[in-house]
Amino acid sequence: MKIWLTPVELDRARNRGFRESEVNRIWRLVVENEELFLEKWNDFFSD
Repeated sequence: MKIWLTPVELDRARNRGFRESEVNRIWRLVVENEELFLEKWNDFFSD
């Protein structure tokens, strides 16, 4: 499974072993925390 943050997208074709219920939970968590993920991503990769 691969998830893009901008815009939030999910590539279910790349799912390797997650049950559908797990994928749905991960998806909800990413959508709910999108801003936090982007902030931390940018903090990590910026100098």
